[in-house]
Amino acid sequence: MVSAGMAWAFVRYSRDYVEDERKAKEAKLGVHAHDCELPWEWRAQQRQ
Repeated sequence: MVSAGMAWAFVRYSRDYVEDERKAKEAKLGVHAHDCELPWEWRAQQRQ
């Protein structure tokens, strides 16, 4: 899912998908095709 741009690499728990995410960003695939807020950042704002 990360390599297809359908998910982010959640590095808080694992760095296994960082390279896949980099390649998806370069290709502007899926969520990387536009400016999109990261889910964990959105949730943190909602708690405040």
